[in-house]
Amino acid sequence: MKNLSNILTSAFLAGLCIAIAGLAYIKNHDLTGAVLFSFGLLTVVHYKLFLYTGTAGFFTNKAEFVRLLPILAGNILGCAAGAAAFRYCSDVFTLVDPIVHKRISTSVGGCLILGIGCGFIMTTAVQFARESKFLPLLFGVPAFIMCGFYNLNERE
Repeated sequence: MKNLSNILTSAFLAGLCIAIAGLAYIKNHDLTGAVLFSFGLLTVVHYKLFLYTGTAGFFTNKAEFVRLLPILAGNILGCAAGAAAFRYCSDVFTLVDPIVHKRISTSVGGCLILGIGCGFIMTTAVQFARESKFLPLLFGVPAFIMCGFYNLNERE
């Protein structure tokens, strides 16, 4: 049970890091914001936190695959906690409204294709980071955002 608790705690913190990065992007909805969003993933990698998008491409056995569910749950809870806290930031709802409407109007197939693009870029960037090469993280995050690829944990 302690292992599950550790996974959920780490995943929650990773989700919170991504929520903070997402706020930076929402407040700076351009290339600057996309680069600032990289801070979230760099933080997750530095502290070796569990992030679904940094884990899903690397499982090698059934136990690691099963671990994806609590990681995803923790990430969602961390992002939700961040979103709840950020509602006190001025103009967040106004800025996020068009993003939410765009996401809701995208077909399931479209989301799948855009998610695959993000997954490829982020899996590659995380693999480089595991080899202590961090520039692909700095460039990979803005690349998937500026391409319009979808990530489960980010907001556009």
